[in-house]
Amino acid sequence: MPRTVSGWQGGFVHTDVKQDNILVNYGTEVEGVSFTDVQLADFGSTIPATSKYAYDENLIGAPIWRSPEAHLRIGWGISTDIWSFGTMLITLIYGDNYFMFKPDVSADHDEYDHKIPTRQYAEKTPHLEEPSLPPEYGMLPADKKFEADELQRRRLISYYYRIFNGHLNKAHLEALRDPILFPRQHLVDRAGRQWSGNLMTLKGALVLMADYWPHLSDIGIPCPVRFTDAELDGFYE
Repeated sequence: MPRTVSGWQGGFVHTDVKQDNILVNYGTEVEGVSFTDVQLADFGSTIPATSKYAYDENLIGAPIWRSPEAHLRIGWGISTDIWSFGTMLITLIYGDNYFMFKPDVSADHDEYDHKIPTRQYAEKTPHLEEPSLPPEYGMLPADKKFEADELQRRRLISYYYRIFNGHLNKAHLEALRDPILFPRQHLVDRAGRQWSGNLMTLKGALVLMADYWPHLSDIGIPCPVRFTDAELDGFYE
């Protein structure tokens, strides 16, 4: 599909690559090929990869072909088309209605959309097993079923957290070690409080932030709050 590749090279995202959008012209026995032409169709939702729509975490595509980043709404681009294209090729190779991440529930089930990314991430975390209700659940009295349901709910929350967010734990822990984190929190906490002269309230937080500003290398703009030496001397007194 040279036009598709050309579109990706041009920075466009189809957003809905799937079997239903593939058009083919069948070959003949004389030609000795199965297909003479293959074309990707339905470009109605195609957008530039740099579009705000791609960064706004909008949900795109059919669930069974959707990439992990599109499922989790963490921003997507050309790579999500390539993911869909790859899973589609695997389905065509295996045939017999095979889907690599097909969930164990029907398409109209409430958890269908959640089960697919769970299967996707399960490939990366094979040591995690989805919790389930006890085998004797159907024979339990009502109060025990209630306890089992609550335990299952908590286990599922933990399980889904590890599946969907576990890969971010390292980055989150690194952020907590950021020496600039406390002044930022302090500024947000104090910004809504009433002015209290030279006590450690809004003015104190602003002074600290102005001192820390040069360390924020990712800002790229001068600090919008400035204090003269006289103001600082008066404040520290």
